[in-house]
Amino acid sequence: MRAIADFLGWAGKAGERRVYHVRERGLGPIRKREGIGYYAFRSELTEWLKSEDTLGGDRAA
Repeated sequence: MRAIADFLGWAGKAGERRVYHVRERGLGPIRKREGIGYYAFRSELTEWLKSEDTLGGDRAA
């Protein structure tokens, strides 16, 4: 989770909580798998950040 937060520019424990909330609310391309934990593909995160929907309304994370 820390690596995802770092990639998104969200520092510290607060950033990790943001990643958790984005995943649990289904707002972004973050996945969770037994034995692996939270993971995301860099290309999908980049596209998600570029999307106009990312910054609008309740999708702001």
